Amino acid sequence: MMHRSSAHISFRERTHAFQFLDLVIMGRSQFEPNLVRCICKWIFAFGALTLSALPPAVARFTEQFGCGGPKAEAAAPDPGSQELKVAIASDFLGEQFSSLIDAADRWRDGRCRLKDGDMQIGYWLSGFTAVFTSDVGWNESLTLVKKFEAEYPHIPVARLVEARYWSDYANSARGFGSAPTVTKQGWKLFKERLEKSEAILLEIQGTAANWPPWYWEMIRVENLLARPREKVNQVFEEGTRHFPNVLPIYTEMQYYVEPRWGGSWSEVDRVVTTAVTNVSVEPPDATYTRMYWSTGDMMNSAHSFFRESLVSWPRMLRGFNELSNLYPTSSRIQNGLLAYACLAGDKETYVAHRAALQSFDKRAWDGAGNSVDQCDSAFGGHG
Repeated sequence: MMHRSSAHISFRERTHAFQFLDLVIMGRSQFEPNLVRCICKWIFAFGALTLSALPPAVARFTEQFGCGGPKAEAAAPDPGSQELKVAIASDFLGEQFSSLIDAADRWRDGRCRLKDGDMQIGYWLSGFTAVFTSDVGWNESLTLVKKFEAEYPHIPVARLVEARYWSDYANSARGFGSAPTVTKQGWKLFKERLEKSEAILLEIQGTAANWPPWYWEMIRVENLLARPREKVNQVFEEGTRHFPNVLPIYTEMQYYVEPRWGGSWSEVDRVVTTAVTNVSVEPPDATYTRMYWSTGDMMNSAHSFFRESLVSWPRMLRGFNELSNLYPTSSRIQNGLLAYACLAGDKETYVAHRAALQSFDKRAWDGAGNSVDQCDSAFGGHG
């Protein structure tokens, strides 16, 4: 796929590009998560010269919303992870690498948050994944990665992006079917590419380990390579010791100790307990809810969440209420509470909160594997 020459793009097209990106990035238009890849393809078609003429998307996102969290204005749009991924992808495709480096440094300690309290640093690498897994193409993506590294040869986060590239490329070779469906060649490429990612992570460990995403990327790659659990635990323990309040380190570990990866629900619960014990930036029950909310959204069948896992709905509900008090303008939290109350069969809570729902957030319902229509019907309708 080739860039269009900047000379062949009219002023009107540039204006439309800016308006479209502004609409998406600033959270004024909800869109399906899988459309991020399509948006990346569209952005790429404009070419780096065109994008470089626009204000850096991540900088605009930060200028508009700052570090988010409890201070976010009620009347402000409610941008979330998908919008932030598009902003990161836009700057990467536009070769506005300084904006990405600035964001990496600014978000490092986890204090910058989205309107629902999610840490912005948790989505930094995901923005690159949105590009790598889009129709931009693997070769074109690697060319951009190498440009990033060449411009910032002494900045380890640029190398970390290449590590993410190889792990995403490994998953592409494997495919996303069950293990028996993977071909012999698929497994070979999967292992080779993961080992490239691992080598980069080990190479930059001395300097990149003072930046939280190194830890969850290392946990991800070591688990995919089926490295000894003791080695993965060591990375997890070191990461949570250095960054006790950075939740994505816990959620990454939690994901890979689930039963589907050879772990158990008791191991998941131990990771949740570690997070609840260590994290001090939110109340314990709020952390408990974030952890199990992440698990529920990632399950292949969220409807089995309360039946199979060790989650306590009463405690999760207390956490949702605490999160609602901390982030009262977040539509994702309001919708998430309703979606999981419905999953738990808690009619009283659902009805009590349904009438107060300020705005609908489809993504919160999709994560829980149900819909507001289904739940309204099950509990007697709304209004």
